[in-house]
Amino acid sequence: MARGSTPGTTLLPERPPRRRIGGRRILTTVLGVVIGAVAVFYAGGGWYYANQIRDGALVLGPPAVTPAAVEVVGVDEGSITLRTDRDGDAARPGVQGVRGDGGYLQVGPVAEASADTVTRPVVGTWGPPPQAGDLVSVDGFAYPDDPAAAFVYPFTEITYDSDIGAMDAWYLRGSSDLWMIFVHGRGAPKAEALRMLPIAFDRGYHALVIGYRNDPGLPEDPSGYTQYGLTEWVDVSSAAAYARANGARRIVVVGYSMGGAAVLRYLQESPLRNQTVAAILDSPVVDLEATVDHNADSTRLPLLGTVPRSLTAVAKQLVSWRFGIDWDAYDVTDRWQDLHTPMLVFHGTNDGSVPIEPTRRLANLRPDLVSLIETDADHVQSWNLDPEGYRATIEAFLDANS
Repeated sequence: MARGSTPGTTLLPERPPRRRIGGRRILTTVLGVVIGAVAVFYAGGGWYYANQIRDGALVLGPPAVTPAAVEVVGVDEGSITLRTDRDGDAARPGVQGVRGDGGYLQVGPVAEASADTVTRPVVGTWGPPPQAGDLVSVDGFAYPDDPAAAFVYPFTEITYDSDIGAMDAWYLRGSSDLWMIFVHGRGAPKAEALRMLPIAFDRGYHALVIGYRNDPGLPEDPSGYTQYGLTEWVDVSSAAAYARANGARRIVVVGYSMGGAAVLRYLQESPLRNQTVAAILDSPVVDLEATVDHNADSTRLPLLGTVPRSLTAVAKQLVSWRFGIDWDAYDVTDRWQDLHTPMLVFHGTNDGSVPIEPTRRLANLRPDLVSLIETDADHVQSWNLDPEGYRATIEAFLDANS
């Protein structure tokens, strides 16, 4: 029996004193977990969104085709009724195009609307109209296919030589020594220019509606990416050289969206900028980084909702590191002193693709050159909201500068 024990009892070993975990240690552990989670979030999320930026802004895939997803409810002699759709295509503001199976309609603004349908006047018809039950697509180009199909304008398809190979263009012969060169936006067809083309035709100007690097079937940029004017300006300059070789003495360049960025770089870089008497831009990409930020604000990621600005910043850093993108190089306003050509610029305050703020900045830096017309339009849709006013503004600008 152990000394000091009582018969019939068993001594239990003494418990070691309970170690208390201090508050500082708990806090350190929690902070470590939080920091680790944040690191994983920004590393994984940043990597994922960097890929989204690459695929959405830099890598140019096949041209976007608007799906035939809007149902025709009914068609009569002067109007068409469409079922409203999730993307809102049926109810787009202003003048729009409706493409069916073999036919095309130009329709005016919505005249009547119910809970699930909209009725629009038909203002132009090409080919057989769609029938009730058909699925159609709605686009903002408002005219079909090419100058001959849209207006019965005679044109030829020509090629011009750029530094990486032959590019294509539509050519419309004029009667003056002034040529207008039209540059479509990223992923858009040459038909984007059809809304403005009648101005050139009616004024007797020669017109080149150009394709350029990375267009389907044309040479690709050596970088493998869309360059937002940094290299595409060479194609614009090569088209201008073609115009000069064929009698042009004055040149007007027109650029839509990313085509506007190519035109702005042309006006800064090309030896032919001094023969360019005016430029017309619609929704131009003036600052690529601001455009990425603008789109990130409306992009939803799995499980995250909209992209936080802090995640966008991390993703942009990863894009710079992984793909060699120098964001500062894509801001046209950094070299505003190199611009010397009068410019008429349309930009919508409701542009969901390209922000208007950089365009305003350019106009504020060069009020001597830039006439900015702000509209209520979405991306490259200012003509659609007011075709007559759009044309009248351009006519007055050309009268003053050409």
